Amino acid sequence: MTILGFLGAVFSILSFFIPTEWKSNSIVNIMFVLIIVIFCCVILYQNSKLKRITQISKYAEQLIKKRYASYGRKGYIQAVITFCEQFKDLYPNSFERAMNIFNEYIKIKDTINYEELEDVCNQLDGIIDGIAIFNSEK
Repeated sequence: MTILGFLGAVFSILSFFIPTEWKSNSIVNIMFVLIIVIFCCVILYQNSKLKRITQISKYAEQLIKKRYASYGRKGYIQAVITFCEQFKDLYPNSFERAMNIFNEYIKIKDTINYEELEDVCNQLDGIIDGIAIFNSEK
């Protein structure tokens, strides 16, 4: 809530510069209150969006770190698809690319060898890594 405290301080300072005759006008006061409320809502919305993107980056990094330790290759493929599906509202193209890779995997899953399975995992790694790197830069 430090953003709201900062905005409160800025608007308090700005209120010293409002002409005295405006302070008694209720329409002007209502307009100022509406401007302040709208401005605060926009700031809070952008802040929550930024926090979500930062959290997604952390999830992506955790997914990559757990690839070899927790999932196995087939489990990792499922985890990446689930991750991309969860955040497809923010990354629709990444979800589509992951689904294309997954659909190609489904076509050959019965005859796939170790190298091909590793290649599928590496391709999905690229998508998740790209999301993690892209978000850490913001």
